[in-house]
Order: sequence, then C-alpha cells, then structure tokens
Amino acid sequence: MARRGLHREWHLRSRYDFQALHRQEPRNWLTLRDASKELGLHHTVVQRLIEQGILPAKQAVPLAPWVIERNGLVLPEVKSAIDALKSGRVARRRSATTKTLAGLSLFYEV
Repeated sequence: MARRGLHREWHLRSRYDFQALHRQEPRNWLTLRDASKELGLHHTVVQRLIEQGILPAKQAVPLAPWVIERNGLVLPEVKSAIDALKSGRVARRRSATTKTLAGLSLFYEV
C-alpha cells in the first residue's frame, strides 16, 4: 500500500513539475501545534489568541488548519499577552453557571 502511494506521489510530481518538500529548509510559517510548542503554551491557548486577534494567522478556508507566520510570534502584543498568561495576570474563565450572553444568564436560577 505504501509503495502504491509513493508511486502516485512520484507520478503527480513528475507530471505537474512539483518539487519535493525539503524538511531541512527552515519554514517561515508554522502550524498551530508547532507555534504552541515554540511558545510553550497549550494549542487551545494559542487558538484563543488567534480568535481574539492577538496572534495573526490565516486559514485557506473555514475549518482548514491555521497558518501562523513565524515573525508573528515575536510581535510586542503577542509577547505581552503570553507574559500575562504565564504570570497569571489574566482572569481565568468564569464557571459555566455564571457565563452570560448580553446580560442574560445561560442557565436558569434554581
């Protein structure tokens, strides 16, 4: 099965003149998990930084993997947000029973 897959890859690269990816070359972009490893944070924290607009990232289409430029990790606002997270200055999420949406409680009071 693996041999068949390698043949297909070779066929596509030779037919369309695609170059093989050389892993030795440094990339100037990272995946979400690569960025989380470099920052020393859990990947969900990095995703939250992206969703809040603190860490610049792109997606080709919705639900596609995030692409993060390496130089985005050293932006001052990213560094200050990470420092705040690591030092515990950022307020933790409130419990599910106290979350509100536009002032309305998501759960009924008993």
